[in-house]
Amino acid sequence: MNCLFIDIASHDGFIALASEREVIVSREVTTRIRDHELVPLVEELLDEAGWKYEDLTNIACVIGPGGFTSLRVAVSFANTLIDQLGIEGVGVHLSEILGCRVRDRVRDTYWVHATKRDSLFVKGGEWTEPTLVTLEEFSEKVPRGAEWMGELLDEQIKALDSKQLKKAEIEPITQILPQLISQQRFESKPLEPWYGRTG
Repeated sequence: MNCLFIDIASHDGFIALASEREVIVSREVTTRIRDHELVPLVEELLDEAGWKYEDLTNIACVIGPGGFTSLRVAVSFANTLIDQLGIEGVGVHLSEILGCRVRDRVRDTYWVHATKRDSLFVKGGEWTEPTLVTLEEFSEKVPRGAEWMGELLDEQIKALDSKQLKKAEIEPITQILPQLISQQRFESKPLEPWYGRTG
């Protein structure tokens, strides 16, 4: 498997070329990537690996949550490659990636992602799928001593600290990416961004 992995939705974004055994080349992405910046970045990685677009067999792309433009750019690029190269792709939710990266999982570990000052997406415990809840509801329902992983605003982190919730330690993505992509179910259909809101 020669897989292109794209995550430009996270605060700590990451683009890589990987197999089911190793990460061949990668770049951390700490700034927002626009349409005209993604293609040269991927081509730089392909050159470094000694690959061409035609060598890609799969694409794994983070489909959400994240900024509207970042998700649109990543998913549109992934869908173009899936279509034009005739290869298979998979959309990966950010909660799945972070869940694989938790170093020492405790019984109560929650994935969280800030949307506004008073609300966040959460997965864990009673929330078996990523769900939009208020910070107050989350704080009331999560047991003391639970751990969280994800992206929060500073004031949300302070609120969770006051409840004695701590941030989980996570492994570098390079450690888990080969296993993560080898466990995915790739398909020849377009990916859809996940914005988390309906209606």
